[in-house]
Amino acid sequence: MHYRVIFKPAILLASILTGTVPAAEPGLGQIHEPSFEDVLSIARAHGPKIAPDGSAVIYTVRKTNWRNDRFDSEIYLARRRAKPLALTHTQDGSSSDPKWSPDSRRIAFLADRGSGRQVYIISTEGGEAVPITAVEAGVLAFEWSPDGLTMAILMRDRELRAISERVARYGRYRVRDAEYRMTHLWLLDVEKAKATNGGAKRSAGEYLPIQGELKESQGKLDGAAGPPLKRLTGGSGFNITGFLKIFSFSPDGKKIAFSHGRNPSLRWVIETDISIVDVDSGQISSVVTRGGHDGSPIFSPDGREIIFTTVNSDLRITTNIVMARTPVSGGEIEQLTAEFDEMAIPIAWTDQGIHFLGQQRTKQHVWTVDPETLEITKLTSRPSIVSAADFTADGREFAVSGSSSSTIEEIYRLSADDQEPRAITNMTAAVAGWPRHLSEVIRWRASDGVEIEGILYKPSNFIEGKRYPLLAIIHGGPIGTDWPRRLDADNFAYPIEQWLAKGALILMANYRGSTGYGEAFRSLNLRNLGIGDSQDILSGIDYLIEMGIADPDRLGAMGWSHGGYVSAFLATTSKRFKAFSVGAGISDWAVYYANSDAWFGMRSYFGATPWQDPEIYAVTSPLHYLRQAATPTLIQHGELDYRVPIVMANALYRGLRDIGIESKLVIYEGAGHTLESPRQRLASMDENWRWFLKHVWGEEAGQ
Repeated sequence: MHYRVIFKPAILLASILTGTVPAAEPGLGQIHEPSFEDVLSIARAHGPKIAPDGSAVIYTVRKTNWRNDRFDSEIYLARRRAKPLALTHTQDGSSSDPKWSPDSRRIAFLADRGSGRQVYIISTEGGEAVPITAVEAGVLAFEWSPDGLTMAILMRDRELRAISERVARYGRYRVRDAEYRMTHLWLLDVEKAKATNGGAKRSAGEYLPIQGELKESQGKLDGAAGPPLKRLTGGSGFNITGFLKIFSFSPDGKKIAFSHGRNPSLRWVIETDISIVDVDSGQISSVVTRGGHDGSPIFSPDGREIIFTTVNSDLRITTNIVMARTPVSGGEIEQLTAEFDEMAIPIAWTDQGIHFLGQQRTKQHVWTVDPETLEITKLTSRPSIVSAADFTADGREFAVSGSSSSTIEEIYRLSADDQEPRAITNMTAAVAGWPRHLSEVIRWRASDGVEIEGILYKPSNFIEGKRYPLLAIIHGGPIGTDWPRRLDADNFAYPIEQWLAKGALILMANYRGSTGYGEAFRSLNLRNLGIGDSQDILSGIDYLIEMGIADPDRLGAMGWSHGGYVSAFLATTSKRFKAFSVGAGISDWAVYYANSDAWFGMRSYFGATPWQDPEIYAVTSPLHYLRQAATPTLIQHGELDYRVPIVMANALYRGLRDIGIESKLVIYEGAGHTLESPRQRLASMDENWRWFLKHVWGEEAGQ
C-alpha cells in the first residue's frame, strides 16, 4: 500500500540551519499539503492591548525558532488604518506582556536579554528599548500607575539566609510543604530607573542591582546602589499570587488591590483572598477573606469598589467562577453574573459597564454587565471564539483576539457603537493554500440520556455514504472545551491536518465536565471521572457509526492530561479500538493523590481522600481494569511533570507489558506537563503518526 511520508528530515535540517520553517507558498490554484514542521511553524498573534486613547493596538506574535528549539515572541504595533510593524527585535529571546503607559506614548514589556526577565520601555515611535529594572530574581509581572510615574512590580523574594547557610554546610535539599520563596509587590520610580539603567549601553552583568538589599520593612526605600525601589508587601505569612489579573491600581494611584494565598503551592494559587495596600504608608487591609477562590481584583472607575472573581466560598472545581463586587473597605459582597451559567472572566470596568469574557457552548464572546441593573449584554458576535480582549480608558473602543472555523487567531478592533470587527492581522494567509477540511458541531445522547456536543472534522474530499477511519481526540481539563477552529492552536501532539488528508474523521467530544455547558453539566463528573467521560465518547462514536460514515473496525483514541487519562481508561475497559495514545495521563488516582501538585482537586471530584474512600479512587482508575486491556497503547510523558507525575506512565506501561499488550513509552527529557520544545512537539507528532498508521491503517511509516 502506498502512502506519503509527512515527516521530512531534510526540511527539519534546513529549518535548524535557518531558524524558522516558513510554510511553502503554493502556486495559483495549488493545494499545499502541510508537513508537521509547517503546522508547528505557524505564527500566532495573541493578547491585544489597545491604547488608552484608542490610537493604536499592540499585540504579540509567537514564532517557532527551530535553531534554538524554542518559541519566541515579539511585540507588534498597529496604528489606525496602518500596516502593523514589529516594535521589538529580541536577539535569541522573547518580548512579552506589553502594556501601554496611561498617556498612550510609551509601551512597557518584559524581556530576557541576558539578565533574567526585566521590564523595558520603548516609545511608540520606535527606537531602542530601555531597561528600567535589573533585579536579580527577575520580574514576574508589572502594572503602570495611573499617572505613569511609577510601576508596581511583582518579584520573588531572595532565598532565606538560613537556607543559604544550610546549603553551604549540608548541600541542597528541601522540606516539603514547609519552605517557600514568597512573591511580593514593590513600587518602582520609572523616571529614576530609566535614568539609571537606560544611559550608556552596558553588558547584562553591569546593570545596577536596583533591588539592593531587600529589607522586610514596608514603606521604606531600598536599593541605595540604584533608584528607589519601595517594598509594598513582605513577610512569610502570605504569597501574592493568582491567575488572570493578580493586582491592579486604584484610579487615583494611591492603592493597589491584590490576591494572595498562604504560599506558592498550587492549592494556594487557586484558593486566594483579596487585600489592598496603601502605596504611601504600606498599610495592608483585608477586603475579602473567606474559603475558596477570590481573586482578579479590579477597581471601579470612582475607586470606591472592586470587582473580583469568586466561587462562592466553594472549592469544588466544577463550580462556576462568577464576578462579584464589594466596597474597598470590605463588607457586603454582591454577585454580578449569577444568572450567567458559566465562567465569567473580568476584563475591565469602564464608564460603559463591567466587561467580561464568557463562554456559551462552543463560542466565547465579550459581554458587559450594567453595574446598576445587572443586565448582561453580548458585545461581540464575530469572531466566534474570542480568547482575549482589552478596552480603551473610556470603554468606547476595544480590541480582541479570536478565531473561527475559517480563520486561525487574528487581532481585531471594534467599538461600542459599531461592533463589526475590523481585522488588524491576516495570520490565516499562511494556511490559505492548505486543504480546507470540513468541520461541524454535532450532538448526540449519551447512554444515560445526557446531550453531548462535539466537533466533527471531515476530509476536504469527504464523500457521503463512505465509511472512514475514526480517531477520537480527547481534550484535557476535564474543565476544557474543543472549539470548531480552522487550526487547533492548543494541539501540540497530534498530526490532525495529516490524518484528515489521509482520509480520517476526527471527533472531539465536549464530554461531561467540559466548560461552556453550565455548572450542572460540569458537575456530572463528580464521583464519575472516567466512567461518564468514556461513555460520552463511546456514544459519540456509535452515533457516527449509525450515520454510516465511521468504520467500526478502524477506531483510535488519544488525549493529553485528562484526555490521556480518559484514553487510558478506554484502553483498559474497551476492546473496540485498534490503537490508543496516552499523553501525560493518570493511571491510578490514589497514587496520583500522593504525588501530584494538584492533589486537592481529587477531594473536590471524589468528595474524600483515598484513605477515606478507597473504592471510588479504585473504580475510576485505569489500572483497576488492567487485565481487560487488549489494545496496543502508545504512552508519552514529560520527564519532569509535577502535575501528572511520570510514575503514572511507568505504572501503565509496566502493567500493559506484563500482560502481553503491545505498548511503547516515550519520555520527553526535561519536559513538564506539556511539551514546550518545538522539536519535542515534532517528535510527539511523528510518534503518534507512526503508531496510528501502523495499527489503524496497517501501514509502516518510512524514515
